[in-house]
Amino acid sequence: MTSSEFISRLCVDKQVLNVGDIKMTVLQEDKNKLWVQYHKDRFNKDVHYEVVCSSGGVSVVLHDERENVGMDVLRKRLIELAKKNGLEINVVDCPCEIRFNNDVLCGRTYEEIRTDVELGLTKLYEIFEETLEVASEHGVDAVEREQCDMELEVVSQDVLGEGKESGDVVRMISNAAVADILVARGLQVPSYQRKYCWVRKQIEGLLDSIWYFPWDVTKSDERLHLGTIVLHQTTDEKNNVVYDVVDGQQRLITLSILYRLAKVKVVDVAGVGSCMPYALLSTQVPNDDVKRHIFWAARIIREWLRAHSECEKFWLQRIQLDAIIINGSQHLGKAYTFFNAINSAGKKLTDYDLLKPHHLRYLEEDEPKGYFASSWDDFVTRKVASFGGEEALLCDELMDTTLYRLRSWSRNRKVSFENHHVFSHFRAYETIGAGPRLGIERFAYDTGLGGGKLFFEYVHRFAGMYSNFVNTNAVEALHNFDGYWRHRVLLNVIRAVLFLYYCKHRDLYLDDALVFITERLSKIRAINNSLRAKKILQDSPIVSHTVEALAESPAPEFFFRYCMMPTNRYLHTGIDDENKGHVKPAFWKAVGNLYGMVSSRMAFSTSKEYSEIIKTYGLK
Repeated sequence: MTSSEFISRLCVDKQVLNVGDIKMTVLQEDKNKLWVQYHKDRFNKDVHYEVVCSSGGVSVVLHDERENVGMDVLRKRLIELAKKNGLEINVVDCPCEIRFNNDVLCGRTYEEIRTDVELGLTKLYEIFEETLEVASEHGVDAVEREQCDMELEVVSQDVLGEGKESGDVVRMISNAAVADILVARGLQVPSYQRKYCWVRKQIEGLLDSIWYFPWDVTKSDERLHLGTIVLHQTTDEKNNVVYDVVDGQQRLITLSILYRLAKVKVVDVAGVGSCMPYALLSTQVPNDDVKRHIFWAARIIREWLRAHSECEKFWLQRIQLDAIIINGSQHLGKAYTFFNAINSAGKKLTDYDLLKPHHLRYLEEDEPKGYFASSWDDFVTRKVASFGGEEALLCDELMDTTLYRLRSWSRNRKVSFENHHVFSHFRAYETIGAGPRLGIERFAYDTGLGGGKLFFEYVHRFAGMYSNFVNTNAVEALHNFDGYWRHRVLLNVIRAVLFLYYCKHRDLYLDDALVFITERLSKIRAINNSLRAKKILQDSPIVSHTVEALAESPAPEFFFRYCMMPTNRYLHTGIDDENKGHVKPAFWKAVGNLYGMVSSRMAFSTSKEYSEIIKTYGLK
């Protein structure tokens, strides 16, 4: 049986493979091998299992093709697991290939080979899936929690209190009863926090952790600990002490619903047991989505209580947690440091979670915090079209892959791969005091950003532009680039520079701009044997020079001429030139197909420069 015959049968019989809940995606081909990917809907398919067939045989591998990861926590963990299980490892920057087997095809039936493939995939699934699930659900860094190196003063008490008169910045309440925390006066969810959004799986996971705890009625000191929450102690407009929930909102609201439905009585200061109001449910909830979510959560919890009628109320009285309390508005940043390090749910704050409260605190008293907070929540959940007909988060595509990089290149700064580089870049410039504000009409993509309203209006403006930009014919053609998954690093650079052109000239000659920008930046593909992210984004002057030329060009024609200067192009003689490797010819072929898609819409298709392109790629 040949490779192509096996792959063809495998695609027809794709439902036969019974390996966890992974699913087949597209069939890929090149000159020397065929392969099929199996994946779950995470990491944009960049981490997937593959069945690879070549003339030598068939192999089952795990590929980690995430952009810009280097040797991050997840990759290190995957390699550790591979070594522990005796798997072959081929580690390069991208991808990381972990090989399970390598069986020959010749002389074997399809059923025999497919059985081995299924066993191989099952083995890889058993080894890696738990780690991948954690990384997907809670963030890559959740596979190896960071330890907080800040010293805490441990205070033994059962209520929040108001801290010491000395004004401690950080204090910790250890082993506090959950029931006492839930009714604590002043406990609230601030406007900058995520909405309550737990679904059935998460809610029932918390409830089951209570149900399956080995309770022993004979042990009066038995306790179940549910992790750590982080609170920010400040004052409201009436100068009352309040506690904003920085970490633990989802757990606390879920537990509040549970305790109310279970009619748990809390002993008040007078020693009288009563069903006191639960602070987070008593706080006014203005958002209809949150109300709806709480309503459905209550239905799920009520169903669970009916199915677990043996659940004793005294169990709920014995649940505890720790509370870290940060005092004072000036120390809000410290609260987020703790959230990053101690988040017991395993999901770290994203750059967008950090940017929201950072800029909300710059708003004036008369400016609508709720409006900007709600608008920001909508922004970070909105999706836009991306490569291969898929969707991606607008915030990542705009703020990280596009604006952050453009602003760095325009300043001749290296693009960072550090955690929270987006937050560090877009945080507010400090001022010397109040003064006249810059109008939104003055904003450019690389403008310095003040805090508060100016930042939110900046993001709103460019989010609208980017949403229109990705729906243009030029970007649609780029998103359909053949083999985009192999050239995504460079294609993201091309799209970012094209967006800068769009910011300057809108859709005037946009198809022409796509062709000429691709011609200019494809030189990176020609002079590099492999497209390492750092090589392109940090060390290549081609990108920053192109951004500079575009910013300085008074009209599109000047920029197009820059792109087509002989010194700025890789003057290859055809798609099968002296490059013997399979990647470059495949890239040039895909570039030719891209040009073919847009050539009929080009205004400069009769120019001398475009005639060179036609000759090179054999276009008519």
